[in-house]
Amino acid sequence: MSGPIIVLDHIEKRYGGIHALRDVSLSVRKGEIHALVGENGAGKSTLIKVLTGAVQRDGGDILLDGQACALESPVQARAMGISTIYQEVNLFPQLSVMQNLFFGHEPIRGKLGFLRVREIRAMAAELLHKFGLDIDPQAPISELGLGQKRIIEILKAISLDARVLIMDEATTGMSQAEIDTLFDIVRDLKNKHVTVLYISHHLEEVFELADRVSVLRDGALVQTLDIEQTSVEALSRAIVGRDVEQVRISTHDISEDTVALGVCELQAPKLREPMSFQVRKGEIVGVTGVIGSGKTEIGRALFGVDAITRGSVEIFGRTFTTLTPQKARDLGIALIPEERKTQGVFPLLSIADNIIMVNIARVLSCEVFLSAQKKRKLAQEAIDACQISPGNGDIPVRNLSGGNQQKVAIAKWLMAKPRVIILDEPTRGIDVGARAEIRRLIIEQAKQGVGIVYLTSEFKEVLGICHRIIVLKKGKIAGILPGQDAKLDEIAALALG
Repeated sequence: MSGPIIVLDHIEKRYGGIHALRDVSLSVRKGEIHALVGENGAGKSTLIKVLTGAVQRDGGDILLDGQACALESPVQARAMGISTIYQEVNLFPQLSVMQNLFFGHEPIRGKLGFLRVREIRAMAAELLHKFGLDIDPQAPISELGLGQKRIIEILKAISLDARVLIMDEATTGMSQAEIDTLFDIVRDLKNKHVTVLYISHHLEEVFELADRVSVLRDGALVQTLDIEQTSVEALSRAIVGRDVEQVRISTHDISEDTVALGVCELQAPKLREPMSFQVRKGEIVGVTGVIGSGKTEIGRALFGVDAITRGSVEIFGRTFTTLTPQKARDLGIALIPEERKTQGVFPLLSIADNIIMVNIARVLSCEVFLSAQKKRKLAQEAIDACQISPGNGDIPVRNLSGGNQQKVAIAKWLMAKPRVIILDEPTRGIDVGARAEIRRLIIEQAKQGVGIVYLTSEFKEVLGICHRIIVLKKGKIAGILPGQDAKLDEIAALALG
């Protein structure tokens, strides 16, 4: 077995009164795929920032190939062979693939530094061919899909002779086919003795890819295990510090046939064919498909964000051929959008301020003045109902973990007492504990008679929670499955076949 390439020895980091990293000691072997898991707020991001020089540790030592190093900046970390791929793509969209691959270290000629364009193009083509990728080196990055962009980021790291590649939630928003390609490249890097530190909330990915896994909880390292020594259930317990309840729908009867939401021949700009389906009171209907299949466009059209170009929407017996977000809200429709940080919450505002955004009428005094007392009461009601932590309504949302930010996005709409809730990727990028809690909230709303539309590109997310599952393919309905009996391979066959 190869020796360690990275040793973190008693690492400490504080942000004011928050102890972000507590005496973390971790050894990562040369040429291994080492997974790092933990709940949102466990310290993973802080540890990665320390390792890449983005923040400075308060205590402890970092050794690279046995030599102590300061790692005072990301530039220094890259120079020492440490590259990072973050959840958000970090490429120049207006530049070509080959320009992005070699940006900052392009071959030049002459004292004036003219670029060797032919050489850059040939180097890029060779690198792409080496990994079996059919991508034009001269294509603008903006024309590539998300999965292809992430792969280009990996190749960019390879072009910099990275010895350590850190991947932070790298598969977010990718289709299964793109994930498979990504994993093939990661395994190839391992065979070339590149070390991969893989951060993910998706435990099935960890078990498919990693050699060892380390668990962080509350800023401390809980344990490091060979992947063969553990299981999904045991790892889940280690992450949250307790057994994780697998929340599934009971076969609660949908008490009545009242149609909460009826979609008739609906067409919007990005939907290839008209769509028709119904959601009854108390029913959870999943809508799934690969990225770009049209599930987000359905949600936007039903909430009036995108124009309805054909067909109609029936809401508790009333039919509409046009909708606006204001009209949809007034009719009792809520939309929890896919982009949590840019569309779902106001990160700079407090939890309480976010909660009242769609509930202003409930916190007014004399129908004119904002009542601080009513605001605090409503915020606390939302915090308690959704188990938001920390439970202080004055805390800015940006200071919360991803899972608790998502709870705020959901809580503000729950306080408005909606009759139909549309959720787009409600569990994306959050840990197993928060995912279970959000699924519990969804089921509770359904039991109270709310119609639920559950939009996701992760096939497994609709299993066990939906009464029916609508599978999309290229902007049209490929099939509808009963939720209780649906299997992952059936969903994949419809979405990908």
